[in-house]
Amino acid sequence: MQCLHSLRLWPWLLAVLLLPACDPAPGDTDADAATATDGATSMVSGTTTAGTEGSEDTLDPSATSTAGTAPEVCQPLPQDGWPCTEDGDCEIAGDCCGCTAYNPSMGAPGNCGGGCGQTVCEQLGVTEAYCDTGVCRVRGLSCDQTAVQCDAAAPACPDGQLPQVSDHCYTGACLPIEHCDWVPDCSYCAAGDTCVITQTAACDQHRCLPPFPECPGPATCNCLGAVACAPPHGACAIDGDAIVCS
Repeated sequence: MQCLHSLRLWPWLLAVLLLPACDPAPGDTDADAATATDGATSMVSGTTTAGTEGSEDTLDPSATSTAGTAPEVCQPLPQDGWPCTEDGDCEIAGDCCGCTAYNPSMGAPGNCGGGCGQTVCEQLGVTEAYCDTGVCRVRGLSCDQTAVQCDAAAPACPDGQLPQVSDHCYTGACLPIEHCDWVPDCSYCAAGDTCVITQTAACDQHRCLPPFPECPGPATCNCLGAVACAPPHGACAIDGDAIVCS
């Protein structure tokens, strides 16, 4: 009889033992649901926790990296002249008015005439022409200090002259400003000359344009623009007495 009574109580005892495992304590279901909801929200918003597997750093699209970007450096301007492919293509020609380099296979420069005792080339002591980036140039007929790449000091020059530059270095000599292809600023231009300012990404380049008989009076873009402003700086504007090319 005692065994029979125990058998009758067994289903009830089993139900009592299994009840905590099958029926979570009040509040547990809400906590678990909230945790799951928070996790889903985090996944949707893209927010991750440091150290979580699969997390990715978020980059600010407005941030711009400047690492490795070299600053702009002032460079000599492209020169107009007779086309060439090597130094042997070029020769020097001088008269009483100027000194130029040309390509004899393509013609000859004009001569202004006159009865001077020395040509301008002889006066300046320049004797050689060379090919520079596809254009014939007179070696040593430059004052462009932006082309200097050596450690030599610039010579002290008298008024009206600037240090001569050749082969990317100072020669130690000076050139009359009227024969220079570059000046520090417009104040170096003689009366009657037109200052030409060429704006580049790194700096403003200045040079003096001698009087042009075909363009008398104040400088205008209609007359001097095509002469002063060459591509890629072909846009012309007037600033006071100067022409600005950009």
